[in-house]
Amino acid sequence: MNKIILLDLNSTYAENANQVHIMRKGIYNVKSEFYRKWLTSLLRKYKVLMLTSRPEYYKTETLKRISELEMWQPEKAFFNKWRLPAPTAKEKMLHDFVFPEYGYVEDTKYIAIESNFKSRDMFAKHEISSYTQQEIYQSPQLLDEKQETNTNLELNL
Repeated sequence: MNKIILLDLNSTYAENANQVHIMRKGIYNVKSEFYRKWLTSLLRKYKVLMLTSRPEYYKTETLKRISELEMWQPEKAFFNKWRLPAPTAKEKMLHDFVFPEYGYVEDTKYIAIESNFKSRDMFAKHEISSYTQQEIYQSPQLLDEKQETNTNLELNL
């Protein structure tokens, strides 16, 4: 069975999202954004799809910034071209793009790294396990479906 990590961007992968994003206006200062290096290092061995509520018009700039800073890219990135709330947009991404191309949950094991509790509820409705970046930091083996140990991730960065 294939395994795919569904990665949230804002507040999960973006380390300083609260300094970059003006919430009510949907404005992002991508040029000042930084990413969680420990998470990049961990994700390199997986197939990763980024699902983000960030507007589509930030896609090119965001992916370029990730590539420049992290020397890494998700296999594909889906941005919110509908201006929908995060859980609704991500559910639409699953149905319109992810499931048709990568397989439904019967054929593919999806694990989401997600900060938004409403998006986590949506993933659970689709039988997709989801964890916060803090949970993954504490127990990175969760991505390999092993038991939580609460031992900090140690990486040689």
